[in-house]
Amino acid sequence: MKAIKRILYCALSAATCISTFAEVKDANAVKLAFLAPNYISSQNAAAFNGAKGSATELQARFGKKIEIQFISAEDSAEKQIGQLESLYLQGYAGAVVLPVKNAKNNISAAAQTLAENGFFISIVGEEINVKHIAGCVATDSNKFAQALREQISKLSRGAKIRPVCYFYTTGEKQELDFSEQKLLTEYLAPHFSFKQFTDIVQPLNPLKLIAFEYYSVYAEQNKTEIARYDNYGEIFFSPKLLADIAPIKKDTDRHYAICIGVLPQFEFFLSSGMLDACIYDDFYGWGYIGTRILLEKIHAPKPAETPPQTKLLPPLVATPENLKMFVDDWKKWLK
Repeated sequence: MKAIKRILYCALSAATCISTFAEVKDANAVKLAFLAPNYISSQNAAAFNGAKGSATELQARFGKKIEIQFISAEDSAEKQIGQLESLYLQGYAGAVVLPVKNAKNNISAAAQTLAENGFFISIVGEEINVKHIAGCVATDSNKFAQALREQISKLSRGAKIRPVCYFYTTGEKQELDFSEQKLLTEYLAPHFSFKQFTDIVQPLNPLKLIAFEYYSVYAEQNKTEIARYDNYGEIFFSPKLLADIAPIKKDTDRHYAICIGVLPQFEFFLSSGMLDACIYDDFYGWGYIGTRILLEKIHAPKPAETPPQTKLLPPLVATPENLKMFVDDWKKWLK
């Protein structure tokens, strides 16, 4: 885990050194931007490295040098829209955009005007159907749901194991039930719809649905109740629940612990068997394919008439058995 931490630190430190609109070195290069919500997320760093890898590999195909700059919106949807407009005025050919939360509709609205002026957008991390973008790359939610089903089935070994479902909130601890569709939909996004969740979990008669900030705090405060659980599983519906990297106490009555989403530091949980599986997005693939789609649009004979491309990627699954692949991926993603 120390190696992953060092790589993550170096990647994020390097990102913070990039000015908001750093000058591209070669005036004759195709100038692209990667617009991210912020500097500090390992997800953003991985997607940006995918974009850089794609741009480098495609230089020979298109016969031009391609340079791409990382730009942070500092978690402001308004700022991200303004950045798109500024980039067009500065001579950029297009942008790969990982939208700030709640920004995708405004980005979609701006896409037509920008495209009419020869500036194209590829959206990653969000599935969206808009005529004037180059395309979008996101995770296939049906395959994500199937991956969770498969892991529950595999780790339950044919038994009907009742799960405890944990959701992330910075507010007060909340005990939930299936009637609270609106709140659960918010907690499950972007990986599951409410229907996908209920189809998988409701037949298992979950012991509890509960939202809080850190599992370590919750587990300590509720250790007596947890100790009384028999033949149960735990599903963490956000990696933020485990972001403090506090150990998960071993329990012979717990059949599985699955996390939806991942942080590179979770090597610790997987190597020790505290987590049995992490199901997560191919962040590097988002950036890699999103950049390819954007460049294909820019270099099309008639870009304005080229229809958008939509690519839905399968999720990745990390387990103690494929830990080396997980570590190797993150070394590549955060280099």
